[in-house]
Formats: sequence, C-alpha cells, structure tokens
Amino acid sequence: MDWQPNGPTVQVTLLHGKQTVATFSAHLTEEPTPNRDDAYASAPEPDGSRRLTVIYFSGKRTGLELEQSEASRQPSMSDSR
Repeated sequence: MDWQPNGPTVQVTLLHGKQTVATFSAHLTEEPTPNRDDAYASAPEPDGSRRLTVIYFSGKRTGLELEQSEASRQPSMSDSR
C-alpha cells in the first residue's frame, strides 16, 4: 500500500508486487491512542456485501478513512476469463 498526501486527504494505491490492484481516496484520521494491531472496519451494503470503511495501522495513531465512492479496481488476469 502506498499513499500520496494532499493535506488530510490522500490518494491510496493498493499494490500486489508492482501491479496496481486498486486506487481510492481516503482521509487521514488521528486516533487518541496508538492502534494495538493492524485492523479495519467495514459496513454492510444492500446486496449483502461489505464495504471497507477504515484501515488502522499497528503502533500508529493514524488511520485511513475511505471516502464513500467506490474504489477504482484494476482488472486482473482472473477477471478476463
């Protein structure tokens, strides 16, 4: 995972090796205490799936709160079958 800061908003790129898997915008959040573990939060969607809402990093007081719009997913080899 890599992100490019632009104030409290960042552009996040998820990588698998050097291949981009997804990109999305997020807001850096400040937590009152450092996170004990890597973690995430999700919310239910109407179709029964779950939407990623926040990513927390172990030992850090920052989190990435994902924007409501959908991530831009890059097609993978398995998607083209």
